[in-house]
Order: sequence, then C-alpha cells, then structure tokens
Amino acid sequence: MRFKLDENFGTRTQQVFQAQGHDVQTVRMEGLQGSPDQQIYAVCAVEQRCLVTLDLDFADVTRFPPAQVGGIVVIRVPRNPSLPLLERLVNQFLQALAQMPLDNQLWIVEPSRIRVHEPEAGPEPAKTSAAPPAPGPASEPGGATRTASKAKRPGRGKPAAG
Repeated sequence: MRFKLDENFGTRTQQVFQAQGHDVQTVRMEGLQGSPDQQIYAVCAVEQRCLVTLDLDFADVTRFPPAQVGGIVVIRVPRNPSLPLLERLVNQFLQALAQMPLDNQLWIVEPSRIRVHEPEAGPEPAKTSAAPPAPGPASEPGGATRTASKAKRPGRGKPAAG
C-alpha cells in the first residue's frame, strides 16, 4: 500500500512500514514540513497515498475526505507519549491493516482500539457498529464509526516522535 507519513514520524517509523512491504514517502523527504494541512492533503491526493499523521485536524472528513487520498490514519496519542507507545500504536495499525483493508476510510488508532469511520451512504445515515462495544460516543462528524477493539479514550496530543 502507498503511504505518506506526516512530519511527526521519522525514519524509524518509515522503516517499519517498508519492512512490511509498503511504499512509503514522508513529508520531510519532500520538504513539506510546516506546510498547511490542505497542502499535505493535496499532495496525498495527487500521489494517491494514505496519510498517516498525529494531527487530529485530519479526522475532519468534511475538510479532508479520506476517499480522495487513499485513506487517512490518525494515530491518537496522549500528551507527551513515549516512543515505545507510538511504536506500539503504529504496529497495532499495521496488524489491523493485515486483517482488514483500509478502503479509503478514516482510521483513528488509539491504545487498544481502532475506530473506523464509515461514510454516509445514500439518503440514510450510516449506522454505528462496535466490536466489542466501547464506552462513550463513537461517531465522528459526517458519518459513523465502528470500533475494532475496546480501550479507554486517551487524551489529545501532537508530539513529534521518531
């Protein structure tokens, strides 16, 4: 699969993706660090690469439709996460990807669960399904979310990590 790693990820994460056979480019490789979100999104759309990021702004499917870029993966971490936690979340995503295709969707990866945004289809809103049920709200703007596994909801954060 074709991925674009946002500027929060370093060569170590790139190597993890490549070791699993993925075609990976990074925002840093293309000199796009510090670029506006819309520019990063536009580059992903042209290249048809799934964006992997820590930036929660990309979870807004009305601003950044995942189908136009091959999908969006938001790794959601608490403030000041450790490098081992970030690596665990990346590996959790890659393991889930081996079981279920991304299909141009938004995936939000959190400790012990992955929420998959399902876009609305036709005049009826999409339904929320959970496996297993997770406590708290599970929907995202613009559609529904199904939970891949159960976990506590972490805090928000956007650290730079390797």
